[in-house]
Amino acid sequence: MHSASHQVPRQATPARCIALLIGLCAGVALNAAQAEPTPETKVKTACPKIEAELSEALSLSQARHRDEGTTLVSFRLHGTVIDEIRQRGGPAVYRGELRRAVRRLSCNNGGLDKTYVMQVAFVESPSSAATTAQTGTGAQTSAGGLATMRITQVDEALAQRFVVARD
Repeated sequence: MHSASHQVPRQATPARCIALLIGLCAGVALNAAQAEPTPETKVKTACPKIEAELSEALSLSQARHRDEGTTLVSFRLHGTVIDEIRQRGGPAVYRGELRRAVRRLSCNNGGLDKTYVMQVAFVESPSSAATTAQTGTGAQTSAGGLATMRITQVDEALAQRFVVARD
């Protein structure tokens, strides 16, 4: 005699297999999206000398090329180790030098593993010798302008889109 609770197993149809596969993929995608933490946009907290260090590393190249523009940069910081440097936009002439300069930054986030996102703006502004002497963050160009850069904090939503888009 068979018990009433015994059920006949369902037969695997193509439609059921596809539905199962879609459900599994959706679950994996949801977990991956939740696994990526919000990137940090306050880069100067972990890298307090970032403006001076980048300016020193890039000022000669800026004086030589004088290209202007803004690039979005992200990097992963593990305590004091920087890797996974990514860039979007901005003058192509500075890309390699900017990546090398970011890799050599003196940063420390206390041993955390975080992604940081910032904007680097390359600008040329009129200057005088007094301004150059006071700031020490730029190189005099042959045209008389001062090649400088600004590090700016990005909106958290933009930072999140940039980090998610790279993966």
